[in-house]
Amino acid sequence: MERLSKNSGPLKIDTANLSTQGTKLMAEVKKLEEENHSLARRLKDLQQKVYEKRRIAKTTSKTSDELKETLVRLISEEKTLQNENRFLSSEKAKLAHIHNDVSKRLGADMSALEGTIKDIAFMKGEIGTLIEKKGMLEAEIPLKFRDADNLGEKITGTLKALNDLHDRMKAVERNVKLIYYKKGNFSIT
Repeated sequence: MERLSKNSGPLKIDTANLSTQGTKLMAEVKKLEEENHSLARRLKDLQQKVYEKRRIAKTTSKTSDELKETLVRLISEEKTLQNENRFLSSEKAKLAHIHNDVSKRLGADMSALEGTIKDIAFMKGEIGTLIEKKGMLEAEIPLKFRDADNLGEKITGTLKALNDLHDRMKAVERNVKLIYYKKGNFSIT
């Protein structure tokens, strides 16, 4: 301003123009203040929204951490159950194999016992037949006195055959009892 006043002479101020400009400036200041208030309200709203978003994010993060912990625990339980299932399946397969082996051995043993029982029944029949023959021969002795020597040999042979058959039957019976008692004490481990 000093420069202007030095260079030009007296300062001419247009008060009418100044008044209009002052009014315009005042209106513009008022408008800027209103915009400033509006922006301040908007800033406050945005800060409130940011606060709410942060609170929701914090809650969501906490929930997410809890869900992660639950998920890790459930995955661990699932793996434990899967391992247990694999173990039980392998044990089931082993037991099935043992069962099959025992069934085969039991079938073979039952077959052997059945054969032995048939042998015993056959020997009983043979002994019965020999006893009947002996009885018939003893009944014929008085009638066939003259064949006494032959009859004595036949009787001796018959008695020997009976004694042999009797001894074999005892041996078979002893074997059957041994097999029976061995199988009776049989236990699956």
